Amino acid sequence: MAITDDAPSQQRLYVEFLAYNELFKSFGWDSRIVDYRELYKDFHPDFIYNRHTDFFLTEPSSSALREKFLNRDVCLSPNPFEYLMLADKQRLIDWGTPGFLEGQGLAGEDLNLVRTAVPESYDISTNRADEIWANRKKYFFKPKNAFGSKQSYRGGTISRSTYDKIVGQDMIAQEYMPAPEQTFETPEGPQAFKYDLRCYAYQGRMQMVLARLYQGQVTNLRTTYGGFATVKL
Repeated sequence: MAITDDAPSQQRLYVEFLAYNELFKSFGWDSRIVDYRELYKDFHPDFIYNRHTDFFLTEPSSSALREKFLNRDVCLSPNPFEYLMLADKQRLIDWGTPGFLEGQGLAGEDLNLVRTAVPESYDISTNRADEIWANRKKYFFKPKNAFGSKQSYRGGTISRSTYDKIVGQDMIAQEYMPAPEQTFETPEGPQAFKYDLRCYAYQGRMQMVLARLYQGQVTNLRTTYGGFATVKL
């Protein structure tokens, strides 16, 4: 198997790659950490843990991997189809579309929970451009297929010229939810951190919950004393 990314040794979580690579080797597997551009040059894995964010394998540099996947010569995690169904931001728009969840069989408390917990989300389409602009301060704008806050804009600070450029693009307007804050003890004394919660589930069961602590405008792994933290339930 292969753990792959863009220049893996330069990634901030490279230590995680090393830890899992050793774990897989302890199972007796031939496990390697490989740059995604080097896949299939001198190593032919049966399974690939894809940390490169081209999850749909659309970039030209992913063509070899895309061919292998379509020919069913390799298993991928995340699987592009499962990523589309479970992680693509289009799902947020679908869940807010009247009648969509009901059509999937959701009702009662489950339906109310999703309606309450999931922020309003819309395509930034030309026919809704003026309406969304008028209410821009309640939204956060970001691409459907991006990560790490790239090309993301707070509605209260975006200029009209920038907004006009993203209208009709593959962008989402999501209801802005201010991050909660909590003070923690650090080696330099008490400090306030923003945080979000990351829930890990598999086959319908919760496995664990982690918090990501940060300071500043967007989540990151650069804040001193920030990063992932345990959550006591």
